[in-house]
Amino acid sequence: MGFDIEKFRNAKVTPRTNDVAVPQLKGMFGEGEKPIFKVRNITGHELAVCGEAVKSNSQVKSMVEALLSNNAKEKAKAICESLGVQSDNTPDDLVRRINMLRFGCVDPELTNEDSVRIASMFPEVFYDLTNNILKLTHLGADLGELSASGVTKA
Repeated sequence: MGFDIEKFRNAKVTPRTNDVAVPQLKGMFGEGEKPIFKVRNITGHELAVCGEAVKSNSQVKSMVEALLSNNAKEKAKAICESLGVQSDNTPDDLVRRINMLRFGCVDPELTNEDSVRIASMFPEVFYDLTNNILKLTHLGADLGELSASGVTKA
């Protein structure tokens, strides 16, 4: 039997989520609260934006450095940071993951700056969260309970 396009079109699709324990951040949670972040799979569009962030990061950094003289490296760094661009030759994978965490973290909702801060201060937590987002993204959205379409074979 081939792919049932009608079943696919009628599926009630929801994001696939996972609770990720972040015991290293326990001090940032209220008393009695479990240190957990909820993450979800990211969409194809969001995944593409994460990839484009790598290119943008390099282009903006190069542009700012070209506009300023060599003795103004601190100004260039400050401008890059104010634009949300990672400076100091930030690895592409880190730029991509910072954006993945921003898109894929459901609770709490994180800004780009929050993601950078987690990556800087708690790298193991950061990689654990983004690895979970990647796993969920690989699995795709949750198709929920699919009802059969067509005749049941005897």
